[in-house]
Amino acid sequence: MKQKNQMKIPFSITANTNKDRAEIRILGVIGWETDSETFRAEVEKILAQGVTQAQVYINSPGGSVFDANEIVNILSGFKVKHCQGGALVASAAAYIACCCDTFEMPENGMLMIHRPSGALEGNIEDFESYVKLLGDMQESYRKLFASKAKDKAEFEKAWASSDWWLTAKEAQAKGFATSVKAKVKLDKDTTDMLQACGCPEKTFKTITQSKNTKMELLSFFKNLFGLSDTATEQDAINSVTRLQSENKTLKDEKAALQAKIDAADKQRKDHQAAEAKMLMDAAVLDGRLTADTRKVYEPLFASDHESAKAAISMLPKRTSIASRVNTQGSPGKYDQCWDVLHKAGMLQSLKIEDPELYKEKYKERFGVEPQL
Repeated sequence: MKQKNQMKIPFSITANTNKDRAEIRILGVIGWETDSETFRAEVEKILAQGVTQAQVYINSPGGSVFDANEIVNILSGFKVKHCQGGALVASAAAYIACCCDTFEMPENGMLMIHRPSGALEGNIEDFESYVKLLGDMQESYRKLFASKAKDKAEFEKAWASSDWWLTAKEAQAKGFATSVKAKVKLDKDTTDMLQACGCPEKTFKTITQSKNTKMELLSFFKNLFGLSDTATEQDAINSVTRLQSENKTLKDEKAALQAKIDAADKQRKDHQAAEAKMLMDAAVLDGRLTADTRKVYEPLFASDHESAKAAISMLPKRTSIASRVNTQGSPGKYDQCWDVLHKAGMLQSLKIEDPELYKEKYKERFGVEPQL
């Protein structure tokens, strides 16, 4: 790693057992000092338990290429190694990640690949030995990254130039990462690391703006739900979850109420339809309606039941022949059958004076109503 801005980023490497899997965490600037033997002892103890799989988490700007190579050698005891990257996997850290069987990056993570570099103090023999060692290490790095790259020519061009910064999706598309997961939360240490190891300004601003957007969103939810200033992201999530639950309850209650309203409306309409039929049947029987006029009232009942009901009740009932006998008990002048009235030439006057009686006699004689 070539740190652009000098700053102290502490290194931490640990190995623990979680059920039948080892969990390795590599954080900060890679460097051994007194940690190497401790880490090796931890890994050997885990391997002695028969554990064959390792889950490696890396969030690092890189560091010593030699120490990174030693980490790879120690981890080689595991048959299967899955790597999960943090927001930054750069330089020597990228070498460790790409040595694993799988390498998953968060969507807002960055991968940086470049040629190893180093520094040395000593005599000419020391320099000659160091140059040979660094050259061998550089070739190991190049071969590993080249074996992953889908576009070999593109890789060799980038390798010969300078730092090659890739987003998670770019790293996956170019063959270095095997999968991309959801975004991770960026803390101050990680943003410091990104800035310190020379993450391109445009990319760095995009990442930190994403973080700022998240903070603005949290502030929005605090105001929306009346949360305290110390409320956390989980408090906001809990508020949204509670609101969703309450909204579902209200929707269910509304649906149940609407079902009751629909059932009551159907019952009312069924009752009105039955009543309309009964009223029109009665009106036909007592002569207030005919087959033709009934057809007029049917849509009236459907559109305005109460008005149609009031209108049909005001229609006059048909007067029977018997009711037309005069109050002295003597028959009226038309109290004869059709044929007698026809012979007497009285049908035309009957039609004018009493159209209903005319229709009644006509129907009695011919079985159908006349077309007046």
